[in-house]
Amino acid sequence: MKPIKNILCFDHLSFDMIMEDNGWTETPPKGVSCISICSPNEADLAEHWFKTEHKDGLKGYRVFNLDIDDISPFWFENHESECYDKSLELFNNKKVKQSNMYFSHIYISGKNKEFVDTLHALDYEEAFDLAKWIDFRIKHDDTIYVHCAAGASRSQGVVRYIVDTYGNDYDIKLNPNNPNNTYNPHVVIMLKRAYRELYMNDIDNSYFETEPMKFDGMIN
Repeated sequence: MKPIKNILCFDHLSFDMIMEDNGWTETPPKGVSCISICSPNEADLAEHWFKTEHKDGLKGYRVFNLDIDDISPFWFENHESECYDKSLELFNNKKVKQSNMYFSHIYISGKNKEFVDTLHALDYEEAFDLAKWIDFRIKHDDTIYVHCAAGASRSQGVVRYIVDTYGNDYDIKLNPNNPNNTYNPHVVIMLKRAYRELYMNDIDNSYFETEPMKFDGMIN
């Protein structure tokens, strides 16, 4: 019989109410961990319930606070070249790392065709950190709570990743009132890529380079 793991996904307000009702104001108890997904662009939903993440290596790191928007770098709306040019400019000015430049500034085709630089999609380093955290916590905790603003896209992307990655090893129970059918595909893809690099191959450190990639010859 496979061990049972509860991966419970909620919207932000419901998550906060559950934490308050349980009296969990500083950190979750042993056997419980939480992934909180917010964004500075979400007004009154921008604050994490747990203001600080309790770190003692992965063992005591029961809270993972993540600040990302519900977007994908693939949502360029036919403005890939403008986004690439802007990203390259930021990299050349040493404002962002090469590995993350496409995720830190997204061109949105809005009413005025403006370039929006306040949106941030899940990037490589965040995906690696979260994948490592999940791998440790799911082996040590019975329940993982996860939320985003609506509990429908970013957080459900995390849930989809956990089900696909660990479903053969654990009997995963989900929130029956919140179906996993509207997840953000970018979150799923990034976490699966991180898992593959972390646990199926050697980590490719070029993801974290701050210098331009170098090639031995011409690329055909």
